[in-house]
Amino acid sequence: MAYRLDAKRITRISLLLAVALVLQYVESLLPYPVPAIPIHIGLANVAVLYALKNEGRSAACIIGVLRALLFALILGRISGLLYSLAGTSLSLLGMCLVFDRKQVSLFGTSVLGAFLFNIGQLIAGFFIVGSSIFALAPWFGLLSVPCGLLTALAARYIPKL
Repeated sequence: MAYRLDAKRITRISLLLAVALVLQYVESLLPYPVPAIPIHIGLANVAVLYALKNEGRSAACIIGVLRALLFALILGRISGLLYSLAGTSLSLLGMCLVFDRKQVSLFGTSVLGAFLFNIGQLIAGFFIVGSSIFALAPWFGLLSVPCGLLTALAARYIPKL
């Protein structure tokens, strides 16, 4: 599919980016679902999945990367930018590779995205804090399944814009 750039498409992508930023901000205010394990459900990924499903890979990548950059800049959390960009980049790469294949559903795509996001964060953490970060790997892997399923469920039932 060729990349279309028209006013309606730009508006939809901008709206989805704004929704992703609001969802990430709201989620950042909430405590971690599992105490002592720094992981969130990934509500902002609902907008990315919706974009992947309805607007295509390029829109999902634009929303994912801009969300990571803008959230860090707006809230002044530049220290977390490397974690976010590493996770987002690996997640988007994986989701874009498997999406639209008949063998992988939106739910499978989302779980893969959540898992790869966590792997990307662990890799970034290795370069920042060292190998001790890998103690979180089993928890990140296990928790990526329900988190990915929840975001896919939400993205699936949002009506098309």
